[in-house]
Amino acid sequence: IDEISAAQYLNFICGETTGVWAFPGGNATIVDAVYKNIKKTTTISCDTFVVDIVKKTTNNKTEYTVQYLQNKQLFEINCDFLIFAAPKFLVDKIFSNDFLEYKNACESIEYRSYLVANVLLKKPVTLPGYDQFILEGNFPNTPVALNPSKRAFPDIVNADWAALTNFDSSLITIYRPLPYQGARQFLFNPIAFDKHKKIIIDQLEKLGVFQVDIESFHMSRWGHALPVAHKNILASKTLESIYPKADESLYFIGQDVFANPAFETAFQTAFETAEFIKKQIPN
Repeated sequence: IDEISAAQYLNFICGETTGVWAFPGGNATIVDAVYKNIKKTTTISCDTFVVDIVKKTTNNKTEYTVQYLQNKQLFEINCDFLIFAAPKFLVDKIFSNDFLEYKNACESIEYRSYLVANVLLKKPVTLPGYDQFILEGNFPNTPVALNPSKRAFPDIVNADWAALTNFDSSLITIYRPLPYQGARQFLFNPIAFDKHKKIIIDQLEKLGVFQVDIESFHMSRWGHALPVAHKNILASKTLESIYPKADESLYFIGQDVFANPAFETAFQTAFETAEFIKKQIPN
């Protein structure tokens, strides 16, 4: 908490003080509806991997050449508009040196690890609400690599709370942040998965959920790539070059454009970009 800006803190805490709206099925229902709607007019290739983006300007017109891998073959496509919605730490890996200004901005964003575990239980578990915070009655010290947090996870979510039906089992989602610099590299260690799984299960047993109650355990070590909302990062205008702007052909969208890990940021940058592009396309 001593790292983030006051503005960003207010953004986070305000989201916890009002009600929560959700569809049965949660965010998956939203994603499915968006995907089906987009497919009506747009081709979506989920099995492609972009490897290179190059800029070309002729007659005052800028185009982008995108190379991508599909079925182990290399393809190339030219674009009038380019929208980059992936985590911004990939900009340096994919974009050519023509985009140095954007690379420098993206390099200033610091990311932290945020593991996400989905635990399917053999019996129904009733939680008093959607998101339960695991508070211990005292203010924890700022975690560092040599002195990580003692808590296995800060909150636990009833993943099927919006399904509006009764089940013979329950699904809970657990978030385990590693909120200090240098933690991400250790997730590559072969023993990292089992280590963090044991920490989570041990904490669950303290809450009355025992290993015999668990049907399956799925964990993503890269569940979220969270940008750190550092003090002064917005006021300093460090990231201003990647903000969506009118009359541009390259747009960066997503939570890390404002170093603000919230879906509101992703939606806002997407809506602005869509409006900017629509105004540039002839009717």
